[in-house]
Amino acid sequence: MLTAEQKKFYDDNGYLVLRGLFPAAEIADMRRDLFATLAKPWTGSKRLGIGYQKDAAGKDPVNPLGASFVMHSPVMGDRWFKLTLDWRLVEPMVDLLGPDVNLHDQKMPLKPPGHVTNQGWHQDWAYEQHDVPELAAILLYLDATAPGAGATKLAPGSHKRGEIPHLKPDTLAITDDLITEPTVQPNMNPGDAIIIHTLLAHSVGDNHSAETKSMIAHVYKSARAIDTHNNTRVMAEMPVARGGKPAMKLMW
Repeated sequence: MLTAEQKKFYDDNGYLVLRGLFPAAEIADMRRDLFATLAKPWTGSKRLGIGYQKDAAGKDPVNPLGASFVMHSPVMGDRWFKLTLDWRLVEPMVDLLGPDVNLHDQKMPLKPPGHVTNQGWHQDWAYEQHDVPELAAILLYLDATAPGAGATKLAPGSHKRGEIPHLKPDTLAITDDLITEPTVQPNMNPGDAIIIHTLLAHSVGDNHSAETKSMIAHVYKSARAIDTHNNTRVMAEMPVARGGKPAMKLMW
């Protein structure tokens, strides 16, 4: 359960860092599982989408194909389905979004060696508009990150400005001159997480290290928020909390 101080920090800044949300041993096992799957071409359901950074192939022996993104991640296996319901991820959302929470998006952003973002600053709201901005992403880090090594960039307080124009040519992104707040780029350890308000301006960090930097990103929403963007994720709108408690119990 989040403290009053944590909730105020989130309200004021539009993000919240949760240290040691998952134990290191569990995260290490999760990472091994993920890259064992990504080390070979995917032959399962076509609903799973894997993107590759071609110039990263062969640079990291753990990620030999240069995988750079996994969309619809629960399709990859039971472990990843169960993770969407994990109370360690959902309970903070109940504290911030209210007692009734649905899943909205499920993906795994990866940054292979040499990754440089071509998108830049953006608000998730540009991709997940609802009738009310009651959504937040939680990023669970499987690797240590730092500036220059995959750390996420944040513009604290920018969520208070509401929707910021995304005018950058060729990508749905915010031009740098519109980011007027002092920015931060927190160092993260495996098992740490960041919660990001849907209206907070943030950017993917470049990775100039020799190792792939991976995370799991789930977006949750208030159950009362109505999707106006036509989200097509495989488990969109699945209830994860009702009345402040888990919405379902898995029997396997």
